[in-house]
Amino acid sequence: KNSNSCSADPRMVQALQCLVQKSGNALRITEAYPPDDDHESRCHYDGCCVDATILSLNDCSQVQAVKSAEAACGASILNEYLGCCGSTTQFRTGDHLHIRGC
Repeated sequence: KNSNSCSADPRMVQALQCLVQKSGNALRITEAYPPDDDHESRCHYDGCCVDATILSLNDCSQVQAVKSAEAACGASILNEYLGCCGSTTQFRTGDHLHIRGC
């Protein structure tokens, strides 16, 4: 979102690289560390979580492809794409994946 929110824990970076490789989807980080907005999950405050969107999202199968790779990549993903059976959280700001990598 801005130049101050541009880092993550190295384990988080590895999980993201794995998710991209295994799912075949490009991800755009919309919130890294330090966060710009309030978050329900405290892992946003130590670089172990990021929010990301899927570039060129065409349908919900792409969301499922990223979710399917989470265990193999050592990640935990909360789907916040409401149109794709996603959940909502207290501070939700739009459709995205909340990804925890450490």
